[in-house]
Amino acid sequence: MSNLDNLSLSGAENSPVRTSPIAGKSELLDLSSPQSFRAVRDLQVGQISGPSPGVNNDFILVAYAPSDQRWPSPKPVSFAAREAVSDATHSVPTLKLPHLDASQLKKLGLEAHGPALSDWDSKHKALVTKAAKTDAKLQFFGDSITEYMGNGNMDAFDKNFASLKPANFGIAGDSTDGLFRRVNDGELGGHPKVASLMIGTNDIPTSKSADEIAQSIAKIVETVRLKEPETKVLIMGLLPRCSPTDPNREKFHEKISQVNAEISQLSNGNTIRYLDLGAKFEDAKGQARQDLLGDYLHPSHAGYEVWSDAVKPVIDSMSK
Repeated sequence: MSNLDNLSLSGAENSPVRTSPIAGKSELLDLSSPQSFRAVRDLQVGQISGPSPGVNNDFILVAYAPSDQRWPSPKPVSFAAREAVSDATHSVPTLKLPHLDASQLKKLGLEAHGPALSDWDSKHKALVTKAAKTDAKLQFFGDSITEYMGNGNMDAFDKNFASLKPANFGIAGDSTDGLFRRVNDGELGGHPKVASLMIGTNDIPTSKSADEIAQSIAKIVETVRLKEPETKVLIMGLLPRCSPTDPNREKFHEKISQVNAEISQLSNGNTIRYLDLGAKFEDAKGQARQDLLGDYLHPSHAGYEVWSDAVKPVIDSMSK
C-alpha cells in the first residue's frame, strides 16, 4: 500500500475500515480543512497524538497500533476548530507530508546528492548567492524545464507576474534529491509569497518508484514550509514526455501519472496547491504535442506561454 493511499475511517458513512495497520508506523493527517478534521475526529484505528513538533500545525501525527492490538479510544482533539465541525465523514489522505523535524530535514538535505553533472555545484553556489540577494516574491524551482525559462520565454512570466519579480532557480538535469539538497542548503531566500516547484521528470527514467519520487517531492514541500512558513507552495504536475514512437512512452506515461496522482494529495487548498497542466501539452490522442514540447520534453517558446497563462489565476490567488 502506498503511503499516500486513503485511510477509511470507522464511523464514516458507507466507508469500511481498510487500513492494514503496521506496528511502529507513523503518518500525518492534514487538519487544515473542516472536512479533514471531521474525518479524523472519531478515528478508531490509531491514537491521535496531537501536533507534530517541528511540523506545520496543520498536520497531526497518528501512530498506528500493531495489527494484533487495539489502541484505547482516542480522546477528543482540542483544536480551535473543534466546535465548528460535526461527525466523521469520508476518508482523508494519509501522510500528506513526511514526519520529519527541521533538524532531520536539514541532515537529509545535506546528505542528498545532486545529479552527476559537471556544473551542478557551481550552479548551486550561484543560486545560493542569488537567493541571499533576491527580493522576488515568486520563485520557480526545478530542473531544465525551469532553468530554460530564461532562455526560452521568461518574458511570458515577467508579463504575467511583473509585480512579484519572478526569479528562476532551475538547474538543468536536476532530480528530486538535488532540489531537496538545494532548498535545505541556501537556495530559499527573500521570503517569497509563492514558491513554484516542478521537479521529478529526471527521476522518471531511473529505478526510483513513483511512490519514492512522490515522497521526495513531499520532503521538498515540507522543507519549504518549515523554512518559510509564510510562503505558499505551488506543486506543478510533471509534464508529458516522449515522442509517439519512443519505446518508453507508455512506461513513462504510467509512471508520471502515478507520481502526479500522489503529489496531488499534498494540496491542502490553501498554503499548498497542486496544478497539473499535462492535458494542455497533449493532443487528442494523449500524446505530447511537439509544437509545445519541441523535443518532447522541454517547452517551446509557445509552451512557456501556455504554462504562464495557465498558472496565472492560481498564483494571483495564492499571492494575495
